[in-house]
Amino acid sequence: MIDVLILGRGFVGKYLEQLLHAQGISFKSTTTDGRDGTIKWRLPEHQAHAEDSNSFAVLPAANTVIITFPLKGEAAAMYLIHGYLDYHSTTLNTSIKPQWVYLGSTRPFKEIPSTRFTKPDISAGGPRVEAEELIIKTFNGHVLNLAGLWGGERIPEGWSR
Repeated sequence: MIDVLILGRGFVGKYLEQLLHAQGISFKSTTTDGRDGTIKWRLPEHQAHAEDSNSFAVLPAANTVIITFPLKGEAAAMYLIHGYLDYHSTTLNTSIKPQWVYLGSTRPFKEIPSTRFTKPDISAGGPRVEAEELIIKTFNGHVLNLAGLWGGERIPEGWSR
């Protein structure tokens, strides 16, 4: 078992890998093409297909799972979490209860100014916020609402070009 599984390496995932490596924390990351030693994995688009459940076989058991890509509603969140847990409990006969961390959106924050204590307006968020709420309420997960990230390849100076 690893400490952290990062689903969707991307910009934030690369940063997390550097931090985890520096702290000696075991981790694995996914990308859609398996580049740079990551696990090749993509959440299946059509959650209703039984053969898609095999896609979770490449994902290792982890104490913490960080989801960095947007989930399109409650159904996608349920499919991802149940697929991962079911594969590990049924196929591998192991019981895991990872912490779930989802990188969220600032979309539901309509109060001006908003602070870390501002309650999100759930009606303003759409499918992504539905997934956030499900992860919090059903799986006792955490949502990190990130805004204004830049650095590395994301340089604000180049955005206007």
